[in-house]
Amino acid sequence: MPCKVYLIVNDLNGFIKIGISFDPHKRKKALESACGYRLRLLSARTPKREAKEVEKELHLLFGENRQLGEWFSISESEAKAALLKACGNGISCTTNTKSWWQRRHLRRRR
Repeated sequence: MPCKVYLIVNDLNGFIKIGISFDPHKRKKALESACGYRLRLLSARTPKREAKEVEKELHLLFGENRQLGEWFSISESEAKAALLKACGNGISCTTNTKSWWQRRHLRRRR
């Protein structure tokens, strides 16, 4: 079974966890047991490249919105769109310097 990149939502605070797992449903249950809250699996995708690379790219993209560890204060639609883009086309998201995600993100903020 290939590794997946997942988005898990804590509806109490709206934070979204970006992580990787071979079984995102099992991972969600483990997180629920650890934190004592109900969580929601927003999305999980199998990327066309290494899941760890995609996870790292998304962590960099949303770095300014990091709350704690792999939890981010971002909208569900933004997280899902970024995950789909990073996993869906098989094109590498990195270039020699800044990733195309970072360039696009910085451009939108100006």
